[in-house]
Amino acid sequence: MKAVLFQVLLVLLMVSCAKDNVGIDEWGHITGKIVDSETGESVSGVNISTTPPTVAIITGDSGTFRINQVPLGSYTVQARKPGFKNNSVSVSITAWNAAQADILLEPEEEEPPAEENVLRATR
Repeated sequence: MKAVLFQVLLVLLMVSCAKDNVGIDEWGHITGKIVDSETGESVSGVNISTTPPTVAIITGDSGTFRINQVPLGSYTVQARKPGFKNNSVSVSITAWNAAQADILLEPEEEEPPAEENVLRATR
């Protein structure tokens, strides 16, 4: 009986000393700046989203953005704004770090009007 009681106490002691598995959630952040590829100037009002999805945000006046509390893993960061070609970059999020996602946006070329849409006047 003493041997069984000793074994039970030993098991209870080992279980109570085991590492606590209730962990702290680990996150990272994504920061970046959107720049016009032709002028080198920052671009404001750009729609920023990620795949897999986190949040969608709009860049500020300085063309910068920050997405907080992004779960660990790999992401594609997309930048979209009318008048520019869409572009994206890939980042990896590690615990408590900020991944940099600077993106160049190329302006879309304006297409000249189609010949049939040009109004002509004759005298």
